[in-house]
Amino acid sequence: MGAPIADHAGLATVHVGGMVIADPGVVVSEIRKRRGLSQKVVAERSGMSQPALSRIEGGGGIPDIATLLRLGAAMGVRFRVELVVDDDTTEIEPLTVHHRQLTNA
Repeated sequence: MGAPIADHAGLATVHVGGMVIADPGVVVSEIRKRRGLSQKVVAERSGMSQPALSRIEGGGGIPDIATLLRLGAAMGVRFRVELVVDDDTTEIEPLTVHHRQLTNA
């Protein structure tokens, strides 16, 4: 597992070996905990079961974009997901997930 999630200008990321990457489950878990929310509350707000959220947070699968959007809304954040391919290789780079806290306008 990488270093703890760092917050740079409102973006949650994990830094591993000079790369900025994040496991979406780690990011979701860290945001949820920082906001003082239980898995049950976030799961209910996002329309999923608590065991499903637990699996995501535990690395049991990568949530689809729609699920990330619902989880973000449930926690008051908005996710930006980037899939990046390194031009020097044919391998796909790890999924990177950023979030920004939503402001009350």
